[in-house]
Amino acid sequence: MRIIAIRVRPVCIAFSCLYAVVGLFAFIQYCFLEEMQQFTLPVGIIAPFVHFNINLNIPRSMTASAPVVYAIAAVFAYAVSGCISGLVGTYLFNFIAGIMGGIDARFVKTVDAQ
Repeated sequence: MRIIAIRVRPVCIAFSCLYAVVGLFAFIQYCFLEEMQQFTLPVGIIAPFVHFNINLNIPRSMTASAPVVYAIAAVFAYAVSGCISGLVGTYLFNFIAGIMGGIDARFVKTVDAQ
């Protein structure tokens, strides 16, 4: 059995959810570390050894509504980055699997219809 391609939408949704949680953790870290003078919101492809993104640097603000706006912006920016990263990763996987004739899936368990 060989994996020829994977669907884009489920991968983008999974990456978006995972990156949104990471964005929430980044915001929580920003809130509790006073020495962080700015908050960076990445938008683009974020993967190990690959950083094709635009960093939006937001300075620390003293207004009362800033934490709520920063939290929403962090979750949204990281979720968008996750969707873009999942999209590019899926297309790369499908391209490589197409060239190689599929990826061997001997470790994937399937259920036979009876």
